[in-house]
Amino acid sequence: MTTPSPHESSADPRHPSVEQLADLAEDLLPADRAAAVRTHLADCPECADTTAALTELTALLAADPIEPMPQEVARRIDAALAAAQPSTPTAPITPPTPAAPTVPGAPAAPLSPGAPPARADRSTRAAGRPGRRRRFVLAAAACLAVFGLGGGLLLSQQSASRPAASAVSTSTPDTATHPAAGTKPTGPEFTAAGLPDQVRALLRPSALVQPHTTTEQGETGNLPPDCVQLAIPAHQGEVPLLTAHGSYQGSAVDVYVFRAAGDPESLDAYLVAPGCSTAPAVVELHQQVPAH
Repeated sequence: MTTPSPHESSADPRHPSVEQLADLAEDLLPADRAAAVRTHLADCPECADTTAALTELTALLAADPIEPMPQEVARRIDAALAAAQPSTPTAPITPPTPAAPTVPGAPAAPLSPGAPPARADRSTRAAGRPGRRRRFVLAAAACLAVFGLGGGLLLSQQSASRPAASAVSTSTPDTATHPAAGTKPTGPEFTAAGLPDQVRALLRPSALVQPHTTTEQGETGNLPPDCVQLAIPAHQGEVPLLTAHGSYQGSAVDVYVFRAAGDPESLDAYLVAPGCSTAPAVVELHQQVPAH
């Protein structure tokens, strides 16, 4: 009868399991166990073939570099997390338990020095080696394809949608965020006639707990994005008193409120179209409103 391969019967005390072969390749086994497994590999072509296939699989997976997450996606994720934390407290997130290895069977018992491995039907096992190796390589290629497709879908979904609890609150000079252009507006609906009252209402302490509103209060690390600063030259390099999300004439806008230069009793309010990247943002409405 043909001796089962390690990945087909890891409970056979005459053969190490696939997990042990993988640990041996990564120098994770204790010294005495590693020596016993190497001795076994010298006399067992079946296990040696499995070890070679695992090495090929590791090299194939390592050859495909992981693309970094786009900066804009990272900004929006950070903004959503920052906005959701104070408004919707949740229980601590428990890290998921690592999935159990997919190879069936329990870890093999230690090798018995006095029990040499069976060597029957070597020709049958040798003929099956290329097939098993091809299966490992094909499995690795399938994993890479799934990872690539899943990553592409994640990035496209993050780029095409804005988290529901968005807010402009990040820690680097060019990380203020805003809704993507074309998304459904959230927050208050601004009007030209009502903008003074709406700005003053948003500046009240009771309004600052809303998820679409945040104040910077002079923090030098929370400047608007560069494309917004280019559209508002009078306040370049200045941290806004208030940043909010809303809508104007049916379209989503970001709201930036600054102190008016030379007039402490007035405020400069800007309604800016979201979604700019390098070109200056489009200012939909600019008004100087009374501060009180």
